Amino acid sequence: MKGTLQFMAPELLRLTTHDVAHTNAYAADMWSLGETVFQMLTKQPAFPQFPQLLSYIQGSQPFPDAVLAGYGVSRSGQNFISSTMLPSPDNRLTVIQAWDHEWIALYKTSCPVTSDRYISPSIAYTANISVIRVPPLTLA
Repeated sequence: MKGTLQFMAPELLRLTTHDVAHTNAYAADMWSLGETVFQMLTKQPAFPQFPQLLSYIQGSQPFPDAVLAGYGVSRSGQNFISSTMLPSPDNRLTVIQAWDHEWIALYKTSCPVTSDRYISPSIAYTANISVIRVPPLTLA
């Protein structure tokens, strides 16, 4: 297994009882997304020390929403991030749920060109998203 430990989902680190072979592979990607967004907003990992992650997975420590709140992240943003980083992969947001989340919706509507061009047609169809084809930018 290869990867940066801070971005690896607990099931990949074998910290949960979930059988990786029978878990939705995208659930681990959602954990990584949550960690990426957390670090982009706070410039620190959600769980700086391994024991903090272990305590969170075991249910003896809450998700670090207070850290996000300290950086001015809205309740909706906190919910989005924590929902992608739930201990159980079965309970995390799916890609479609993440795309439809109210926090993401705030930014989809404010961008003249959204990231729809990066969504595969099959996901777009499933999520009922109109895919916008935008030609690549060229620098002169």
